[in-house]
Amino acid sequence: MSIVKRILELFGEINKISVVENFCLYEAKYTFNSSSSPLDKLNDDLEVILKRLDALGVNLTITVNTAEPVRILSENTENLSHKTDSIIEHLSYLHDEDIGVELRVDKDLSKHFDIFDFEIFVRHISTLTLQESLEAWCKFDLSSPLNINVWEDIDYFSTESIRFIPVYPSLPENNDAFLSKIYVHDRATRIEKRDKCGHFANAAQFCFIPDDFKVCIDSNAELGHYFNGLFNALLIVYLSDFSSISDNTLKYRLKGYKLLSETVSLDQLIAHNSKELSSIYEWTFLEGNYTDKIGLARNVLSIHLENETLLSIESGAANSVQSGYDLYLKDNVKQYIEIKNKISEFIQNQSDKALEMTKNMFSMFKTGLWTFTTFFITVFLLRVVNKGTIEGAFSFEVFVVSMLLIAISFIYLLISIFEINSDRDRLLGKYADIRNRYKDLLNKNDLDKIFDVDNVSKKEKRYINKKRNCYILVWLLTNTIIAGAVCIIYFSSASPSLYKKSEVTEYIEPTKIKVEKINAVTIQESLAHNE
Repeated sequence: MSIVKRILELFGEINKISVVENFCLYEAKYTFNSSSSPLDKLNDDLEVILKRLDALGVNLTITVNTAEPVRILSENTENLSHKTDSIIEHLSYLHDEDIGVELRVDKDLSKHFDIFDFEIFVRHISTLTLQESLEAWCKFDLSSPLNINVWEDIDYFSTESIRFIPVYPSLPENNDAFLSKIYVHDRATRIEKRDKCGHFANAAQFCFIPDDFKVCIDSNAELGHYFNGLFNALLIVYLSDFSSISDNTLKYRLKGYKLLSETVSLDQLIAHNSKELSSIYEWTFLEGNYTDKIGLARNVLSIHLENETLLSIESGAANSVQSGYDLYLKDNVKQYIEIKNKISEFIQNQSDKALEMTKNMFSMFKTGLWTFTTFFITVFLLRVVNKGTIEGAFSFEVFVVSMLLIAISFIYLLISIFEINSDRDRLLGKYADIRNRYKDLLNKNDLDKIFDVDNVSKKEKRYINKKRNCYILVWLLTNTIIAGAVCIIYFSSASPSLYKKSEVTEYIEPTKIKVEKINAVTIQESLAHNE
């Protein structure tokens, strides 16, 4: 039973002239015989029906084409009795004549969508082209469930976003049980993913996702086939690299191991079983890293076709795609382990270089120390052995050369400090370079865990600075000790000569005095003898 049929029954036997039911208009034209119209309950029954329509916001206009046409509006029932009396009065003067009656609803889709003749509406949308169909459904905001009120007793029909709900003769108890919910952010995320991995020429016009047309409850074969065609069209749009919809065709291009390029009609899309493409779409877009998945899916799809078309996809292709992804993940794990090992090897090599830097400074220190040792063995010890005494073994010239060598050693120390500092900074800079190189390959948190640049750099810097400072201290102490030893030896070797010269002077002076005294006595004795 439909509400239209219930209204028409009030006028007796009805003959259908025409019915139009689409997205914008419902218009039905019938005739009834003036002599067979039981109009005794017309006012009461019609008032109940019109109030029911008005309660749900439906503006129905009933026009009875008597000598003076009578127009009844569902939103205005105050003068209904007057109008029904007028109809009865006019019919009383007629005998066995056909009277026209028209029902019209101008639909306001911004408020709600009502269907009064479900069969006619299904026939209408089945005649639309692919582009016309999407343009028609584009008038609705499918980010929230679209409830279509069907004013006749039908079985529920529902896609993921659209549901046809019978509201006459009674309202359903629980509408939410017939629709899986797609949240707004999920819709936006899927559309964004599609735009990142492909190009849909009609993207600005059609903001659909395949789920909008995926049938959940299929109680009408013709309507189910219609939505299956739209569903397949959107599946191909989301899986291909390029797609465009024009008139009744979908043109797509898919780049996999093979290049697929084809134009398919809506009839072909309607006839295709969507199971495999749907499974691949859901696996690709609903979870995981879709960029890796979509590339792999396109590769596998292109080689699992019976013909060079996506509509000839082999059974089990979805399983092949998932198996290929498992192998891909295993390869990625191997690559991940290799990258991790390379980073660990790099860190170890840098640690070895830090150790080598400090060893190089120690080698430079040993070279300087050996130079001093060789010099002293050659100049000092050999002279002492040859002379058998320390006297004169360390001349002023040797002292000056020793001081010059010590000064050169200090200069050598400064050069070593500059060199180790520059090598240290260069070594630590490589940590940041290697991190930047791998940041596009590894997750930031994972990279921080494997390669904590700050901690590693600080650790290596502390080690190098500690070793450097230790060698500087030893180098300074060694130079100081050598300088002190040179001074002591020089002045020690010069003191004995000075000491002996003073002793000779002290010995000669008394002897000279004694000789002079003896000479004086001798002269005196000679003078006395002569006298």
